[in-house]
Amino acid sequence: MPSPKPPGCTTAGQGTCAESQGVNPFPYDINSLINRFKNQSSTINASTSQQPVIPGQLPYNLSCTGTPVSCGTVNTGAFGQVPSNFSNLQTAGAPTGNINQTTYVPGNLDLQAHNTGSGILVVDGDLIVHGGIQFYGLIIVRGSITFTGGGSGGGSNIIGAVLAGQSAQADTLGGSAQFQYDSCALANAQTGQVPHVLATREIEY
Repeated sequence: MPSPKPPGCTTAGQGTCAESQGVNPFPYDINSLINRFKNQSSTINASTSQQPVIPGQLPYNLSCTGTPVSCGTVNTGAFGQVPSNFSNLQTAGAPTGNINQTTYVPGNLDLQAHNTGSGILVVDGDLIVHGGIQFYGLIIVRGSITFTGGGSGGGSNIIGAVLAGQSAQADTLGGSAQFQYDSCALANAQTGQVPHVLATREIEY
């Protein structure tokens, strides 16, 4: 009998999970990653009136209330500007016309219809994706992430990586769902971020 999928599984590429294959333990500290990104001065908090970095984009002003905290739904939201050549990036090429944004959502989130984005999206709760999404970069979810109903508007497409603190699953009822790991997308998502310590070393004299 196969062992159950461990918490903190990364869903990317062909939807495989290295942990379930016994390759490596999950190497990421989700709590530390969330704290790091949500406290950066350049991060857009979706529950306040902060202006997104996309010209002309209105503040999200999500109402995040309750226990557990729920931030409701977002329809056709833009969490950064997706590359204009997004559909071609799954084969080759460099992103063009994208604007990266780090967005923090302080609770559960339900994405409806067609949402787009580029950069880093942090959800401090569970994430449900209904309908289509185009995202280039990194999505971090403290709880679980569920893709359900790809829809007819391009399906669910993520180039980069998804990290979930509890579980990640796809239950696509229509349309399509494609998750492609891309280290270049992750590096691009960090563009414009404040410097942070990668490692330290003590030198003795």
